[in-house]
Amino acid sequence: MKAPLPELNEALIERVLAHIEANPENWDQRWFSSFWRDEKDGPHTHCFGGWAARFALESAPPEDEGSVFIVRTDPHTGKDYRWAADSTMEVAQEALGFTGDEAFTAFFNSMDVTEPAEMRAVIDGFRAARR
Repeated sequence: MKAPLPELNEALIERVLAHIEANPENWDQRWFSSFWRDEKDGPHTHCFGGWAARFALESAPPEDEGSVFIVRTDPHTGKDYRWAADSTMEVAQEALGFTGDEAFTAFFNSMDVTEPAEMRAVIDGFRAARR
């Protein structure tokens, strides 16, 4: 018997897509970073998965012992960064409701995607395949 597919988190998917459509200068599928800065440090650039993880975890208080975030201080700059204790892509996959294959496609096989409409098409392909 085949395991049921996880339910797509349409609200989070649409939030990420809307964000990259409105802010394409802060989205780059080739960019990967597990470090999270406060907004006062300037605008962020993340891939689709990075934005999904960031939005999914934005309410997690970094000071809580059981938090998914760990605060790290950069020894070179003295600035504090919040680092996702789990792999950013694992957090994004689970939060988005993607299968492993969907996550791999969205996060790694889409590194040449440069237009938000192309990213939306990738996600729409997942939706269509699930029907």
